[in-house]
Amino acid sequence: PRDNPSGIATFACRDAGARLRPALKDQGITAQVSTHRVRLSPSSYTSDEDISQVIAVIGRAMKA
Repeated sequence: PRDNPSGIATFACRDAGARLRPALKDQGITAQVSTHRVRLSPSSYTSDEDISQVIAVIGRAMKA
């Protein structure tokens, strides 16, 4: 919800467990990944570069 101040981001992705879990793990990115869902929980220590890396890793994994 827009009024929720939580930094948690969750999204659906078909076959996330098979497609994204290995790619995120290989890059040392911690995420909760289930069969068709991904949950990221960045902290105040997460930099813009960290976020950009996550986006890039997910993008590459989705194209593979």
